[in-house]
Amino acid sequence: MAIYLVLSKFQNKRDTGTLKQRAQKVHDATYKELPGSKWSCQYSVEGGDFDLVDVVETDDSAASEKISEIIRSHGQAEAKVLRVTPWKQYLSSL
Repeated sequence: MAIYLVLSKFQNKRDTGTLKQRAQKVHDATYKELPGSKWSCQYSVEGGDFDLVDVVETDDSAASEKISEIIRSHGQAEAKVLRVTPWKQYLSSL
C-alpha cells in the first residue's frame, strides 16, 4: 500500500460547532467507499497553510484522490494529497 499525506484546510474555521459531525461524515464515507484504506494518524496544525494533516495508506493514487473528494464534499474543507515514501526506503532506491 502507498502512503499519502492529506493536507486539509477548513473552509469555515469559525464553524466549530459542526466540526465533529463533519469529521464523522468523512470517516463514515471513507470507510464505506474505500474499505481498504487505513488512517495511520491525524494531526491538527497550528500555524501554516493547513489545519489538518492525515497520514493515509491506500492501494493507489485513485483511492487517495477519492479521499480528497470525500473531504471536500463531506468535510467542507480544501484538501491536497501528496504521496510520500519512508526516508530509508527512498535512500535505498537511489
